[in-house]
Amino acid sequence: MMEKLMVLFLFSAALLSCKSNIQNDRKNPHYEIFLIVDPVEKHIEVKGKLIIPPGTISSDGTTFYLDSSLFIETISCQDVQFKKDTSAIKMGYMPSAVNLAPVKPIRIENNTIALSFSYKGKLSELPKYFGNIISEDWTELGLYYPWFPYSSDISLYTYKVTVQIDKRYNVFGMGKTTFNGTNYIIENQHPTNDIVVCASKDVLLSHSTQGDFTSSIYHHNVPDSVLPKLHHDFNLIYAKLSNLYGEAKNEITVIISKRETGGGYARIGGIFLGGFHPGDYFDKEERYYRYFAHEIAHLWWFKADVNSWEDWLNEGIAEYSALAIIRDLFGEESFHTRLSKKKESCKNSDPLWEFDRMSKNAYSLLYNKAPLLLFSLEEKIGKSRFNEFLNRFLSDDIHSTKNFLNILEEHEGQEITDWFINELKTK
Repeated sequence: MMEKLMVLFLFSAALLSCKSNIQNDRKNPHYEIFLIVDPVEKHIEVKGKLIIPPGTISSDGTTFYLDSSLFIETISCQDVQFKKDTSAIKMGYMPSAVNLAPVKPIRIENNTIALSFSYKGKLSELPKYFGNIISEDWTELGLYYPWFPYSSDISLYTYKVTVQIDKRYNVFGMGKTTFNGTNYIIENQHPTNDIVVCASKDVLLSHSTQGDFTSSIYHHNVPDSVLPKLHHDFNLIYAKLSNLYGEAKNEITVIISKRETGGGYARIGGIFLGGFHPGDYFDKEERYYRYFAHEIAHLWWFKADVNSWEDWLNEGIAEYSALAIIRDLFGEESFHTRLSKKKESCKNSDPLWEFDRMSKNAYSLLYNKAPLLLFSLEEKIGKSRFNEFLNRFLSDDIHSTKNFLNILEEHEGQEITDWFINELKTK
């Protein structure tokens, strides 16, 4: 206990010694965090800072989110405290989060500033269909809580997280992970969109480089007879998607979660897969290919607002991409069988246009109706032109339906665009 207090004291002193205007040459915001995790008690203790370059946030419009169960000792920026705002609108993908807002406008000017924070407590228990969990057997912390001060206004960031935990556990995540004899350090200098910290007593790691692509798989039960195929399949899917959309980062971290529920999710540089069973991998190859391809496609398709109907661009195009992989690898019959099932599952659903992202029908609209409409557009203009259009859309930093339609009009003309708008609004 004394050792823990001493480490926290030294880390706190380092934070307090920082000047309000930080000297920083980083282009992206950067988190420096000291995290103590107790998986058995589901308790965390956090101290840290977020270094924010000029032009990243507004003086009064930026809010942060944090798991509502945590006791906040301090969260401040430029001597302005942040307080919980329980009246704020909930974010659907963070069901237990509370909004943190500054009590007055922050003095920003043209300086690099720092958000300092300190809090602790027992994390909330998320619904089972979310991909974050803390337990004695498996811990997977990320923005679904969120366990770190998260702002949807800050889309990309780097981080260095020092983790203190019971010595029986191994800690890992996206980025370079090292152990200094006392603590684990996870450091990611490539801008990404989540800070996922995993812990397990029995994790194994497998690396493979095939050509220019490197995959690192964290797992606990994948036999040696299956690992080569897993690496091969990740490499093949990445190569095919790169042929469609251009190369993304040519290395990926794959974490095969012990979660049976919550499915998979993707972050820049890594994918997290729940519900994977090595014993049926060969027998259910096509199903797993679709699962993997959808998540890997999010390395390209992730920029639209995930908390509104605009998320159809992320999920719809990722699912379109996964089914395009199925068509390529398993043939037209398998492809059309999947399309038929999607048509059946959403035949009485609402139109995609401005649907309620929090509604019970959102899943079917995102994963069934959205890719069906995209395949209808592909059929109307042809595979080659549709791929050209998606690449034109991908190269644009504004990912919204309005932007999608503007580029479609430039690429295919008014008649096709009007037809697709009608599909979005009526089908």
